[in-house]
Amino acid sequence: MQTHTSTSYRALSSVEGRIKRILVSFPVEVENYRQIRAHFHGLCHAMRNSDVEFIVVTHADASAHGYRRSENENFVRRNLERVAEEVQARPRVRVVPIFLENRPNLQLGIWVQDFFCVLHNQTDGATALLESIDINPGMSNILDTHVADVVAAECGYMIKPVRERIVGGDILIGNDFALVGNSIFRGSFGGHNRYGIDRWEEAEDFLRRSLGVSQIVWTQFDTPDRTRNGAGNGRSGYLNTAPFAAGAPCHVDRIITPGGPALNDDDSYTLFVAEITDEFCLGTSLRDNGRVRAFAQILDRTAERLGNYNRIGLHFDVVRLPMLVEKPTLLSPYFYSFNNCLVEIYGQRRHAYVPQYRLTTDTESSRTGERVFAAVESAFASRGFDVAFIDGDFPGGLAKSGSLHCATKVLERSN
Repeated sequence: MQTHTSTSYRALSSVEGRIKRILVSFPVEVENYRQIRAHFHGLCHAMRNSDVEFIVVTHADASAHGYRRSENENFVRRNLERVAEEVQARPRVRVVPIFLENRPNLQLGIWVQDFFCVLHNQTDGATALLESIDINPGMSNILDTHVADVVAAECGYMIKPVRERIVGGDILIGNDFALVGNSIFRGSFGGHNRYGIDRWEEAEDFLRRSLGVSQIVWTQFDTPDRTRNGAGNGRSGYLNTAPFAAGAPCHVDRIITPGGPALNDDDSYTLFVAEITDEFCLGTSLRDNGRVRAFAQILDRTAERLGNYNRIGLHFDVVRLPMLVEKPTLLSPYFYSFNNCLVEIYGQRRHAYVPQYRLTTDTESSRTGERVFAAVESAFASRGFDVAFIDGDFPGGLAKSGSLHCATKVLERSN
């Protein structure tokens, strides 16, 4: 592993190029082949004809089945290869054990998307990982940097350490621009207060230089506000105020999906932005649930703001993508995101790998599921995309706080 300081790197596109190497998380509680199959079968099947390599990170010493480090690594590799063989897939599988010897209570999370940002040098093909250091000295930050270091060493990448807060799921890369959420302000750039936006110009300059893009498009406020609370002065406010179950923050990748240059000739760039309507609400409605209604309004304002964006020649073709809402009895509503997907654009091909959530088997849920899947496919198809629904381990906590994009990280794409 090396450390680099060159400015010739650019953040890897969120959509351009065919996925060549992808980092995938491995749930620490998995005990048997059935559970491994549930987590990986859909992705292996969807990418069965791709020459892609899966880099699977797994906790080396926290296995529920009690294997030692080497045995656990073999267990994971053997069963992942079995999944790939079952679907006659071509993907290659490389298991990377994360061994935290001095922190036995620290478990590897599933949100590998957030650990770092991937930078690519178009001149020599080198890859570097942009990782945060010393932002949150707690255990989560220690884990994040440890994973980046291990992956870099395994894959021959370089490391670019920065003191600013970098959260991969809150940064989406388009053509010479980045869509960015507000997580960078929590722990850096004035993050001592709740919103931390008193140094937004400095943050914007840092992001442009670090990501190698010309424009930063802030997705969580109209115009960066120098006051303590941008939500209190008539502006749209912050998406992290969205009422997720268990108070989970809303990263940009849960509500926006870059779709590449628009198919028409107006030089716009397609963005799929989430939308909540009564048609796809189970057990609740916009009228009856204030949390659902508030989030729907935030999404509508976000879509309107991005639709009206026009700066230095950049403007967006905004397409609304349904979000499925479920309100279990006596529980907070869950927001199932179809934006939390993987996208490939190469040649004339546009492809989206979209999570397919498992709903309960009652008639209303089944019919709603069929309608929302059809609506999602139609929205993508309207901009030339083929859709592969990924049937995976997306119910439960994974669906409530993230999904396919959150639990993966594209490391390399082909030109």
